[in-house]
Amino acid sequence: MLSRIHFCLRCIIYRPNLPIVQNDSSQLSGMISFTAELAENVSSKVRQLDLAKVTPYMDVQSFTYFRSIAVASIFQSSFHSM
Repeated sequence: MLSRIHFCLRCIIYRPNLPIVQNDSSQLSGMISFTAELAENVSSKVRQLDLAKVTPYMDVQSFTYFRSIAVASIFQSSFHSM
């Protein structure tokens, strides 16, 4: 009989307090959602920076291409005029 009472007391002592667990899980869920939102914002900023880095490179490439066409055109017209 004593062991049965002892077992019941242990159940009461070690039984999880469900409201506390629910509150903790709710807080954890909120932190996970907040972290996911932060990660999405950071990812968006990285994409913007990548685009800003690529755009001047493309402008330089376009300028170099059109300059080479202009120089070739000048040389070609001066070669034909000789």
